[in-house]
Amino acid sequence: MTNLQLRLELQASLQDWIDATMHQYNIPASMMEDAMNKALVNLKEQVWTEYLLEQHALIEAENRIQAEQLNSLNSSMNETEEEETDGLLD
Repeated sequence: MTNLQLRLELQASLQDWIDATMHQYNIPASMMEDAMNKALVNLKEQVWTEYLLEQHALIEAENRIQAEQLNSLNSSMNETEEEETDGLLD
């Protein structure tokens, strides 16, 4: 199932649940809207936290790659210097 298919299925399921709950418990639309808005505020906080954690992980990965590249470059430079020094000593 693709991300889009999952989103569409989730939206339809949620709408069905909202409609059924409102009908079963005779909940006015304004009350359901208020409850959903409160739930969405909490959900948006979770989304923001997920986003920040993902960005942090990406930055950490980029930092590791850059550190590995720098270490590799330093190793190459050290080897070149050692070869040049060895050549002078011969």
